[in-house]
Amino acid sequence: MPQKKASNTKRTTPLADVINDRVLGKLVFSTALDQTVEFQGKVKLSGRTVTMDLYTDAEGKLGPCILRARRIVENFPAIEIKMQNYIAKKIFPSYNETFRPGKKPFALDQLLSKLKLRFVTTHPEPRATFWFEAGNAFAGHGLQLFMAERNRIVDHDMPG
Repeated sequence: MPQKKASNTKRTTPLADVINDRVLGKLVFSTALDQTVEFQGKVKLSGRTVTMDLYTDAEGKLGPCILRARRIVENFPAIEIKMQNYIAKKIFPSYNETFRPGKKPFALDQLLSKLKLRFVTTHPEPRATFWFEAGNAFAGHGLQLFMAERNRIVDHDMPG
């Protein structure tokens, strides 16, 4: 039975409300974020269920983003190591004096254990954002890590 097409005026290419992908599983149409065309699914990364958002390109095509998301899932062990290395080099050196002044300092593994990956946002171009909950590790802020081409972690932010 054909699946119902989602109706959204921003699309130039009709897509089904539900897409079943061999790597990503069930992707469901949503306009939850900023009224942009996106699909959302659940994937397992390092044994944890994570929400993955996939955005269509300017022409309403999802294919490039699906390929990007598949590569993230398939290569996640190596990406996770890159994220840990980035945190070790760019965040941890000033972590204790910034977020734990006057308290017992954290070791790197203690900080890493506080970070819980919850969302991955993928885009058609070679970039993705990894969204972490951090408990009280960053004074109530979360952590975002930004990945560019060749799975390079290039920047971070602490929203909250």
